[in-house]
Parts: sequence; structure tokens; C-alpha cells
Amino acid sequence: MAARNGFILKTEHLPRQAQDKHRENSKKRTGFCRAKIGADVIDSPKHRAMNFEAALQSVALLRNDKGVLPLKPGTKVAVVGPLADARNSLMSGYTSMQPCAHDVNQTEDACIWSIAAAVRSYNGGEPGLTTNASGIDINSTDTSRIAAAVALAQAADVVVLALGTDSTIEAEVRKRKTN
Repeated sequence: MAARNGFILKTEHLPRQAQDKHRENSKKRTGFCRAKIGADVIDSPKHRAMNFEAALQSVALLRNDKGVLPLKPGTKVAVVGPLADARNSLMSGYTSMQPCAHDVNQTEDACIWSIAAAVRSYNGGEPGLTTNASGIDINSTDTSRIAAAVALAQAADVVVLALGTDSTIEAEVRKRKTN
């Protein structure tokens, strides 16, 4: 079907310049052309507001029977799970990581807060009030850190579970190992 619609063309016989031009035209025609947008635009107040609004609209609160949420500052919170300290993994494989405008090191994930860091900041940042532990890594069988995570959870007033997948499981053109 792609060949019939003109998306595939054998270009090895063409001069290098023609190959490059064909590749660029194909990207534009199929929507794979990425604009070069600076970090100052991506990390602008307008974009931050749009991202925040999108995040608010995507949150699903299943139950709040005991009025735990919103968390009251000063509550002892344990953030537990393999994504507790993750940053880049929270973005999935379908994002284009861009450096942040305020990041002098131009690190790709500097704008992304981990769940633990966000809860810690909201909770006042006081040492010991917000703790975190992964317990186990995604796509791993190493259970050596589960006991520490359970201990943090038992000592907390509230537990935030940070669960999900990362690129070791969720990615195109990658087969995951099965036993």
C-alpha cells in the first residue's frame, strides 16, 4: 500500500543530494518533519500552563472516601513504586525531549519533576516528611528492596503508589522478553 501511494522509492541510485531532498520531502508529506523549536518557547509560561491544564484533565481520582486529598502540608507521605523517582520514564516513548530554557546544563529531563520530588515540594520540603523508595524496578525480578519500601509505607500517614511502565516494556519495534 505504501509503495502504491508513493511513500517508498528506491533512492540508492540517486545522487546524495537528491536522496536527502527525497527524504526531507517524504518527512513533510507524511508528517514526520519536526520543527526546531527553542527551549525558551517550549518552557514558556504559556506552554507550562497548557501542560498543567492537560495534566489536570488527565488525572483520574478513583476514590477519596476519607478526604485524604488534597494532601495537607505536613502529612507524613511515602512515595513508593518503580516510578517514584523517575523523570524521563514518566514521559513515555512518544515524546520529543527538549532541553529546558532555565537549565544551564541542557539536560533533557530537567523540567520534569519526579513524583517524589513534586510531593516533597508540595509537602513543604521538610526532611523526613516525604520519603520514597522504588521497591522494585520495572521489568525486574530483583526483590531485595521491597522490604525497605514496605517499611516506609507502614511508617507513613499516606502512601502514593508510583506504578506504570517504561521503555523496557512499552516501545515500538521492541520485543520484551517473556519467560
